[in-house]
Amino acid sequence: EAGHIKGAKLLPVGEIEERWHELDPTREIVVYCRSGRRSAIAAEKLIRLGFKKVKNMTGGILDWPYEVVK
Repeated sequence: EAGHIKGAKLLPVGEIEERWHELDPTREIVVYCRSGRRSAIAAEKLIRLGFKKVKNMTGGILDWPYEVVK
């Protein structure tokens, strides 16, 4: 397991359409996964759902240079 960023909310890409309402559309949302592939798909889905402040963390958690929670 690669771990996760402290304070991150887990929302699998396959559940976005059912759980998008758990996110605050007024806040910036940074999505990431292990390598960046699934998070790119997640970012596109959120944008299609009307979210305006969405960023994809390219390279995923594997490229995150800081401490992660395991």
